[in-house]
Amino acid sequence: MTSQGTDMCERTDTSRRSLRRGEEGAVAVTVAITLLLLVGFAALAIDTGLGYATRRVEQNGADNAALAAAWEVCNPSATFGGDAEAAAKATASANGFDDTVADITVTVTPISSDRFEVVISASDDTTFGRASPGAGSITVVSRAVAKCEVEPFLGGYAIFAGADQSCGGGVELDLSGASKIINGGIHSNGDIKNSGANTTINGPVTYFGEIVGDDILGASRLNGPLLDYPLDITVDEFVLQPGVSNRAATAAAAGEYYNAGSNDITNTWMVNNGYATSLGGNAIEIQRSGIYFTRGDITLSKVSAADGVTVTFVAEDGQIHINGEGSDLTAYEPIDGGPNDPGLLMFSSYLEPASGGPTCTGNAILFSLSNVTWNGVLYAPYGQIRFATAEAGPATKTLNGSIFAYTVNVSASNFTITWQDNPAATPVYTVELLE
Repeated sequence: MTSQGTDMCERTDTSRRSLRRGEEGAVAVTVAITLLLLVGFAALAIDTGLGYATRRVEQNGADNAALAAAWEVCNPSATFGGDAEAAAKATASANGFDDTVADITVTVTPISSDRFEVVISASDDTTFGRASPGAGSITVVSRAVAKCEVEPFLGGYAIFAGADQSCGGGVELDLSGASKIINGGIHSNGDIKNSGANTTINGPVTYFGEIVGDDILGASRLNGPLLDYPLDITVDEFVLQPGVSNRAATAAAAGEYYNAGSNDITNTWMVNNGYATSLGGNAIEIQRSGIYFTRGDITLSKVSAADGVTVTFVAEDGQIHINGEGSDLTAYEPIDGGPNDPGLLMFSSYLEPASGGPTCTGNAILFSLSNVTWNGVLYAPYGQIRFATAEAGPATKTLNGSIFAYTVNVSASNFTITWQDNPAATPVYTVELLE
């Protein structure tokens, strides 16, 4: 090969090597840029995830702080003395957001006398954010609004039906009687039947099932868990047992507890035991105040009480049936206490005999009444309370109190019920997140 040919080959090899080095350099630059972008995206993804995690924790802190502020106003504590802001900030701190720490701000704003807004803002350095220009920190802001309300005595309910919509044999709350006036709230965990002319409801109406018959203006259909009875009294409190301190023991200590055992309480039983006097024509007048208890049934007719005499009838396993006219009764046993407590007038824990469970149509308490005025609460948590057509005389029926039962049937007409407040009762507060 000539010298000229050799030089050409060497130049060709050098060009090829330079080209390869150039290509390798370009690839290296591309890989470096790609890696930088990947690191940036990874940093962004990681820091975004951390931000969401912080947001969840922070929102929980804001929720709890808002609830604490509302609760403190309703029920002032010895620690904060009604200071909603102090209670909210202490709760936020307990949840990891201390307002005295740099980059954490807790702002408490009263929206109204019973509503409070809490805003928590927290800034922190990102874990990998500095891989991206200008992304060295992240700020997360969470907001919550809560309110506190004082629940009215016994929920404010004039009538409460505890059975759900699956209860067989009719609607859970039947208001089919004519000329009804209901002053207070109405609730059914199932359906409400609204029929009968001249029905006036002065209070909120809530239900979980359906409205059967005429619409009820302003009624609210609820969702979520069914409501519990607003009355927390068990029949065990009326069973006299050695060494047990309960309602029965208190009445017995006062000489005002009358136990029929397994016998039925009737007009004859009342008169024969000296608890009532006969007025003739199958009518009696009760002479002794107190609790009248039986494991059997209570069947009374044309029963009233002497002036100043108050009574509570309790059937542990049996049914209560009151009929006749001219009955004026006032409850003996208080619900919570206080001068305005309506008291517990009648209580039956009757269960379906065949199943041993609640009954949708079995009458735990049945009334066939006219021209009566009663003061107190009627309670049948596992059976029906029914007001049937009056037997005779003027059909006016007045209850100053509440009806709480598994199912309620008011098919009688000319019926007025008025929920009774008890300002002396221990207040019940509820707090609720609004936002």
